Amino acid sequence: CLLSFATLASELVIDRGQTYVVAKDQMNMTLDKLVIGDNAKITFAEGVSHWELLAKDVSIGHGVVIDGSGNGGAPGDKGAAYDSAAKSCQSGKSGNSGEAGESGAAGVDIFLGLDARKIGSLKVIGDGGAGGPGGAGGAGQDAGSIVNCPPARGGSGGHGGPGGDGGRGGNVVVSVSPLATAAEVGALVANVRVSVKPGKAGKGGEGGAGGAGTEGQYINQKTLSGSRKWVAGGPGGRFGANGDDGNEGAYGQV
Repeated sequence: CLLSFATLASELVIDRGQTYVVAKDQMNMTLDKLVIGDNAKITFAEGVSHWELLAKDVSIGHGVVIDGSGNGGAPGDKGAAYDSAAKSCQSGKSGNSGEAGESGAAGVDIFLGLDARKIGSLKVIGDGGAGGPGGAGGAGQDAGSIVNCPPARGGSGGHGGPGGDGGRGGNVVVSVSPLATAAEVGALVANVRVSVKPGKAGKGGEGGAGGAGTEGQYINQKTLSGSRKWVAGGPGGRFGANGDDGNEGAYGQV
């Protein structure tokens, strides 16, 4: 069950197992009371780059996750290939290169200022998104057939597209103050885990296969005997180069 509220509220209750979506107009929230049930989850709408939450009376159950991971980058498109061979006596054309993968999005920057009554277990994730893989290079075109001409070469395969860079991890701060005077900050904070890992680099796309060269064949010689002569075929095209991998994103700060 997904919950999303467009206006700020003085009290927010997220029931057990529910998912609450922070909208773009909620990037700064102030609450008098916050209750999050066991195994509930908080995620973020598209376009939310940071979230500041100040809450006075906080009770958090077990297995609660705030997931501000960046989205992964889209893969690059494949390079165009040729479905048919070149015309007779012509070499094949090269396949097109693959497109670059998109960069992964940065993790959401999160600041939590909590006056906590209890915290069962809370994990705050601000990992960067993975870079998208590069598109594969298109296959080279096959050479045309021999018709009273030298053998022709197959087209080279297109180069693979570069992988996208991983997104940076978000900057996450969790500030906890005990609501009860007898409670210890250390006991509350011990149940909070934070992850701000960098996004993984996108893999470069594979190079396209080279097109086939002209096949060898026998030809009839213009002699009285009508003998036949073997003509070797043309060379195949080269494989395209693989695309470079993207760069890994940077770690966020805690």
